[in-house]
Amino acid sequence: MPDTGMFAWNELGTTDPDRARQFFGNLLGWKSAEMPMAMGGTYTMFKHRGKDVGGMYRMREGQPGAPMWMPYVAVGNVDQAVAKVAALGGQIMMPPTDIPNVGRFATIADPTGAAISLITFVRRRPAPAKKKPKSAAKAKLSTKAKAKASTRAKAKAKPRKTQAKRRTRQISTTRSKRSSSSSDVGTTRRARASRSKRGR
Repeated sequence: MPDTGMFAWNELGTTDPDRARQFFGNLLGWKSAEMPMAMGGTYTMFKHRGKDVGGMYRMREGQPGAPMWMPYVAVGNVDQAVAKVAALGGQIMMPPTDIPNVGRFATIADPTGAAISLITFVRRRPAPAKKKPKSAAKAKLSTKAKAKASTRAKAKAKPRKTQAKRRTRQISTTRSKRSSSSSDVGTTRRARASRSKRGR
């Protein structure tokens, strides 16, 4: 979108669009494409190397003035800009008018009578960025990375499991020894009691 105060567009109003299209096409190599206007009629877009460089429309019958090019200058708010024109000695030739899906414009004249148009373009929200699909190579690398991470996790988990098993075995062995020791103590006690009875 052009900055405020910068020339933003050029437009030709003519009584013979076909001749104008052929003339500028042969002279400057411009291509043209037609599109319907919301207010009726056909609007021609001039293109050069794939870029829009200007527009053209057919003048209405009885429209005052000779065919001419009209430059457009971008402004932040066309209504506010036009409100200053009279105080600065200029004239309002066309009051602020909406152009559907484009913006709002007005045509003025400076104190000497030279005409120019001011325009405020519609601010369009940028489209959300699309996520780029992963390439086959990146997808493979991602899969390999996940596989390595899984292998490392398993490798870390194995020593823990082994240590847990060792601890379980040690506890079991200790309990078994304690149980065996208790059994031996019981047997010794019973043997002593038996001998004591016999001595009596």
